[in-house]
Amino acid sequence: MDEWSISASSEDESTEEIFYTALSQLNIKFANIRASLSSFHDYSNNENTIASLEALDIEYQSWLDACPAIFEYMTVRIQERSTEVFSDSYHIYSSMGVAAVWNNYRCVRILVNELLLTQINYKIKVFEDSATLVPSFLWEQQTRTRSTVLQLSHDICATVPFFLSSPNPTNGVNVLPPKAITGNMLIWPLYIAACTGLVSSVMRDWIVGRLSVISEVLGIGQAAPLAHTLSLNRDLLEWAGNA
Repeated sequence: MDEWSISASSEDESTEEIFYTALSQLNIKFANIRASLSSFHDYSNNENTIASLEALDIEYQSWLDACPAIFEYMTVRIQERSTEVFSDSYHIYSSMGVAAVWNNYRCVRILVNELLLTQINYKIKVFEDSATLVPSFLWEQQTRTRSTVLQLSHDICATVPFFLSSPNPTNGVNVLPPKAITGNMLIWPLYIAACTGLVSSVMRDWIVGRLSVISEVLGIGQAAPLAHTLSLNRDLLEWAGNA
C-alpha cells in the first residue's frame, strides 16, 4: 500500500495536495507499525518498536513544521466562559476541509504516542521489577509523550466551535444551528481525544456533552453510544445489549 501511495502521487500536485499526501503516507507508516504487532500490548520487540514510533513522531513534527499558509489557523481567546468552548480558546480555519485534515493529523499522532507510551511504560516497569535504576531519558520520553497526547487532545477540543457553532474572531462564538455533516466530521476526533486515559474528567465530560449535542440535535445516532461509553466507561457491546 505504501509503494502504491507514493507512485500515485503526481508532480502536478499543488502544495496543499502534497502536504495532504505526505500526511497520508505518515498514517500508512503507522498502520504498518501497528500491523507488525500481534496486539496493542505486544512487547516482544520493545526496543525496535519504541525506536520506530519515535522516528515516526519526529516525522509528524516535521510535517507540522512544514505547514503551508493555507493550512494555518487562528487561535481566538474568549473573554467569558462558554459551554461551547473548552478551556479559554478555540480555532478558526480557512475551511471545514482544512480543519478535518488537522484533526486527522491529531487523531493518528495521538494513537502513535499512546502506543509509544505503552511501550515506554513497559520498559520502565522492566527496570523497576529488576530493582534497577530507571534511566532518566526514559522518564523524559514518558513526560514528552504524555504532553504530546494532552496537547493534541486539547487542540481537537479547540476545533469544536468551528464545526458546531459560528466562531467570530471579534465577537467570540455565535451559537448557530450546526449542520449534520460538520457534526459527523467531529465524532471520531472527539472520541479519540476523550478515551486516551490521560485527559482530565473535565475534558471527558465536556466531550460527552458535545457528542450528546451531535446525537440529539443533529440526529447522528453514532455519537450516542460513544458518549455512553465515555460517560460510563463501559464497552460498546453493553450499549447494544441495553438498547
